[in-house]
Amino acid sequence: MSQCHSLEELPNTIGNLKSLNKLDISGTGIKKLLDTLWTIEKLEVIKAEFVLHLDMEIGNYIYRNRSLRILELFCKRIREVPRLPESLTILKLSKLYTDTFLDLSNLTNLKELYLNFGPRDSDGESDGPVEESPMPLWTGNLSKLESLDLRSPYVTALPIYIRSLLSQLKSLSLYCPKLCCFPSLPSNLLSLRLSSGCATALPMDMSSLLPRLEKLELQCPNLRCLPSLPSSLSELSLDGCKSGCSMEDLSNLKTLSSLHIIDCAILEIRGLDRLENLRALWLLRLQQVEISLDLSNLNKLRYLLVSSCGNLAEIQGELPPSLDRLDIQLCGSLQKLPNLSNLKGLQVVQINGCGKLNVEDLLNPKTLSYLHITDCAISEIRGLDRLENLRSLLLRKLQQVEILPDLSNLSKLAYLHVYDCGKSG
Repeated sequence: MSQCHSLEELPNTIGNLKSLNKLDISGTGIKKLLDTLWTIEKLEVIKAEFVLHLDMEIGNYIYRNRSLRILELFCKRIREVPRLPESLTILKLSKLYTDTFLDLSNLTNLKELYLNFGPRDSDGESDGPVEESPMPLWTGNLSKLESLDLRSPYVTALPIYIRSLLSQLKSLSLYCPKLCCFPSLPSNLLSLRLSSGCATALPMDMSSLLPRLEKLELQCPNLRCLPSLPSSLSELSLDGCKSGCSMEDLSNLKTLSSLHIIDCAILEIRGLDRLENLRALWLLRLQQVEISLDLSNLNKLRYLLVSSCGNLAEIQGELPPSLDRLDIQLCGSLQKLPNLSNLKGLQVVQINGCGKLNVEDLLNPKTLSYLHITDCAISEIRGLDRLENLRSLLLRKLQQVEILPDLSNLSKLAYLHVYDCGKSG
């Protein structure tokens, strides 16, 4: 039934499908899950994504079904949630407009829980203030829970004993703008995502409290200090930490393979040059970073993205020969890049909006297949004719370029775009 946009109702006879195992009504106009569904003894999965109707109703007798394992409803609005069957192992509900936090204390078999709440009021549409409340203590009944994703505009605190209540939890995602503080979190966590406009600090002993943590994502604009992090981390993302957040030295993160720092008010990234297993580095909108970057020791780095770092003047030393993709965008103060001729595996180069950057001597790697240069201080493109594997070439707003080199040797070139390039435009 998926993607049947004109379908608005399930037939009353659907309960006769005694062998029905899975029902997917995604992309339909269905607005109610009929009670007759709950008589189907083999029904294990119900999914509804992008349901077109404004309100979705769940039949009151759903709790009678003893076979249902997975219930995933992604609708514009869910006003009421009745008692749910204890057989559920995966529950995903969005978007919830309820006057109280759901009581799911009977779902003791749950392993994965996703709840996305809208503003809490009787009509579900007010933008006024909402009553603040802690996350309910019944979460302690969910002793089998391994993944929790909570998105709520009014949750202010976690249960103080969450570390022992949810001891099996491996993945925790909290998108709660009013969440102010964090108690000690479950020690088995592998993945942690936190987004809060109120939080100013994290537990200072994260390194010892979360010894198995592999992935950490933080969106906390008022965070003042990033504590010492677990050495087990393989992925770290900091986004929107704008309150002058200070960072501990990162050199202990020997297994870190991905580092994203976006829109943060930091002056220095200490220990960056000692992240020996780093493979992807993103530095975006770091306007306060004025120092030069030295990445020459990152011998496993494959992807480097630097964007909107307005005060960055230079990338020093040599880039690691492992690099296969280089993106430099909107760095108006950047004047110098290392020579790329020693990067034997480089395949993609994009340089955009670096008005002071001259890249004349950067184009020797024969492995290069994708080269886009826009709005840079370049007067001559040397070595372009030697890029025998080049498939895509874009040159745009290179005002000082007067003559393009001979492209006749580029036998694999499939896309060519030259626009507004001095006399050649």
